[in-house]
Amino acid sequence: MLYKSESGHIYEQKQCEECGHEFFHRRDCHDECPICKRKRRSSKPDLTDPAIKITYSSYYSMLSRCTNTNHKDYPNYGGRGVMVQPEWIESFDHFLADVGLRPEYTSLDRISPNKHYTKDNVRWANQHVQNLNRRKKFQGLWSKVLKPQAEKP
Repeated sequence: MLYKSESGHIYEQKQCEECGHEFFHRRDCHDECPICKRKRRSSKPDLTDPAIKITYSSYYSMLSRCTNTNHKDYPNYGGRGVMVQPEWIESFDHFLADVGLRPEYTSLDRISPNKHYTKDNVRWANQHVQNLNRRKKFQGLWSKVLKPQAEKP
């Protein structure tokens, strides 16, 4: 059954293959069943397991830094264009399968600090490794301004 809205969009009635729910789907968009979509987005991992809990904490912090404009570190991440692999935004399970559980005394590190959070560019690293992997913030102008001047005789 087709339905045309006042704005001219054409919708068709579909039935979800997973749950059987009937819904209207806009023909020019890739819509999925709203009930299944909500279940996937709201499913949280079992945070009673300490290893899962600490890994989820790192995952959630990564998402917040890159997507939440109110996060204090957003200007250094999402504000600079650093993005998260789309599968990871959709599901913690995808992140966990790609990166694994967080080992003790480590945190999430981007191998190249100027690239995105992707499977090939992240690792669990200790603080020493992360300190060696920082981007250089004040190169250029500051190094010239702070360079000591030779004394005149």
